[in-house]
Amino acid sequence: PPYLGLVHAARWHIRADLAPLALGHVLGTLVRSGHVVEVCDPVEGRGVVAAHLYAKSTPPLVERKPRPKEVHVVPAVKSAYELERERNIERNNQFLRSIGIAP
Repeated sequence: PPYLGLVHAARWHIRADLAPLALGHVLGTLVRSGHVVEVCDPVEGRGVVAAHLYAKSTPPLVERKPRPKEVHVVPAVKSAYELERERNIERNNQFLRSIGIAP
């Protein structure tokens, strides 16, 4: 590749006499990769435009696995601690009802 200059402080620094060669190299690479499309205008001459490879209307580049249509939920098995806790809560609620306090 030609001398592409250097990037410093987020700016591309290149000598003016090398700019057409460097830009031609960069744009040619983008055309070959399909990211930009070369166009020819009868008035303006040659140019490039973005190829919009990532537009919403295009299918994803990576094939995704289809999601299952139905999800089967298996009821969780309660631990001994959870079962004992539920019994204690019910016992306390019965006591509260017996003394006239609604839980």
